[in-house]
Amino acid sequence: MLFEDMGIKVFCYEILSGQVVYENQTCLQSHLSHGTICAMVFCSNIDISKYELYSIKIVNNISQNTSVNNLKIALDWCLDNQIKLINISMGSIFYKDYLLIKSSIKELLKQNIVIVAACNNSNVITYPASLAGVFGVKRDTENVLNKGEYIYNENDIRGIEITSCCRYNLLKDIEIMSCN
Repeated sequence: MLFEDMGIKVFCYEILSGQVVYENQTCLQSHLSHGTICAMVFCSNIDISKYELYSIKIVNNISQNTSVNNLKIALDWCLDNQIKLINISMGSIFYKDYLLIKSSIKELLKQNIVIVAACNNSNVITYPASLAGVFGVKRDTENVLNKGEYIYNENDIRGIEITSCCRYNLLKDIEIMSCN
């Protein structure tokens, strides 16, 4: 399923040498990546004609690693470009990383930008998902929720308020791995 076939325009960026740069190639369509799956879930739940999608690739293609510095650069770019809803499907479990991104998160929240961030797959405190003002999301490990259902728990000790169904039938014959 290609996003263009669905009438969805995705603006693709990546972090190169500490800067957010426009990707000339089509992103989110060449292979079924985690980012592609997240975008497909988002698009399956809203009227996409009302939105533009921006993808900022912060993970290195070769090493499959990233750094909290890349996350901070992407967050600052979102602030500068007035992105109103940010979905972050990664985070850090290290407090020192929180110290690096806290000012960016604080400024985004001050501008009423909505931030949704995934909990670590081990369901431990995760930055930025565990931060006040950020909607922290984790998967339903008990498989009791159906598509579109969620549980809100404002007293979660990790600060991860939302437990959501993570089972989707997005593509025929492809099993989507259950993760946050």
